[in-house]
Amino acid sequence: MERNLKKIVFTGAPSSGKSTAIEALSGFSKKLVIVPETASLLLAGGYPPPDVGNLNQVRTFQKIILDLQKNLEEMFAYKNPKATHMILDRAILDGVGYWPKGPEAFLREFKINVNAVLDRYDFVIFFEMPPKKYFGGVHLKRFHDYQQSKEIGEKQFSIWKQHKNFIKIPSYDNFSQKIKHAVEVVEEIIDA
Repeated sequence: MERNLKKIVFTGAPSSGKSTAIEALSGFSKKLVIVPETASLLLAGGYPPPDVGNLNQVRTFQKIILDLQKNLEEMFAYKNPKATHMILDRAILDGVGYWPKGPEAFLREFKINVNAVLDRYDFVIFFEMPPKKYFGGVHLKRFHDYQQSKEIGEKQFSIWKQHKNFIKIPSYDNFSQKIKHAVEVVEEIIDA
């Protein structure tokens, strides 16, 4: 991609508030383009969800996600020439949370250079998992319970926290406060 488009990754456990924050930012500014979550696109299009315990299925699904993620970033940049900022609903390193053998094994399996990937993005906004009493359920296509979601988020946090512009959106008792905080962070980034 030749354009100087600032990339902002939204990441965190399933049901941590990413999608709600993205909805709040939809139509926010012509400067902002939003790239949907790759896995959700695949699943909504009829791609079969992998059985979590089947490494071959998970490997195939993650490989498709990694390839498609890069292509989506490029295509959304090309299709939105007036945009200055891009929000990504998940990005290349998010797969560490879903890989059953752990983050290091994920990086080895897919030959991912962490530093190169971190340099690909300008900001990383991590949504902290809410306490169990505030857990709002799961995406219908994913089937992650609270404990599984928490473990996914912890693995993603461990890798993304290395980013030089890592921002953590904490959990609030009032969910709308969390979304407001995330929107304010994005506004600051765009206005800087």
